[in-house]
Amino acid sequence: MVFPTRYGTLGEKVFGKDDPFINDIDSNMVIDDSMTKLTHPVTGEVVASKTRWSQINKELKLDVVGNDIPKYRHRIPDKITDDLILDKIQKAESIVGDPSKLREFYNRNEERLERRRILIER
Repeated sequence: MVFPTRYGTLGEKVFGKDDPFINDIDSNMVIDDSMTKLTHPVTGEVVASKTRWSQINKELKLDVVGNDIPKYRHRIPDKITDDLILDKIQKAESIVGDPSKLREFYNRNEERLERRRILIER
């Protein structure tokens, strides 16, 4: 709902009838389809229209990656229940109680640490 102004706009009050911002108001509300000319990285076509850019991406089934909301949901882990906690405790006790499983657990962790060290040093 638009209310009529009694004494004019704020710009008219400050600048009088020579408001420098009066012409910019209408043009800011329009979304322009043109953009600076870009070469499409896949096709090599020079595109100066957002619509044509989107059209090419749809034809080639490409996704535009940016600061938008991700399309794919993250995997939600299982809810923590008493049964899950008891299973984890039982697994930990079985590893600690059996020397061969404990050595296997330590060796697996050492391998993981070594792989991480190699990746970090690169």
